Amino acid sequence: MELLARIQSAEDLDAAVEYCYAQRWTDGLPVIPATRPPVERALAYLGRDPQEVVGEIARSSIGSARCLETLAGRKVGFVFNQHVSALAFWEAFEKAVEEAHAPAQVHRIYKPAHSVTAPLADLQRLALRTDYAVVGVGA
Repeated sequence: MELLARIQSAEDLDAAVEYCYAQRWTDGLPVIPATRPPVERALAYLGRDPQEVVGEIARSSIGSARCLETLAGRKVGFVFNQHVSALAFWEAFEKAVEEAHAPAQVHRIYKPAHSVTAPLADLQRLALRTDYAVVGVGA
């Protein structure tokens, strides 16, 4: 089976995971690199052509450090959906963003448990009331 994606190689799983981090393919959550056999099984099960492009992700023209600058004067939503132990960090992050970038309005959803997502109705309300959402999801 000829795959469209580029195949990367690494000497072991640790090296593959480190490569994923170096490429910024993760936001810090654990990654498990795909290997050829499970990818081929998944494609066969789904009946998908390995050459099919299912989507493209455009790289941002602004760096991640500058990304928050676009929040100035906008309606911003913060969604905290992590273990309660991360709440102090998240609140400090929100405060730093508000002080540095002065959003016009701020809306918050706090769901201090990582095993269940925030209620859909809350997320839909947030989507209607904000221009941007900053989401913190963790284990």
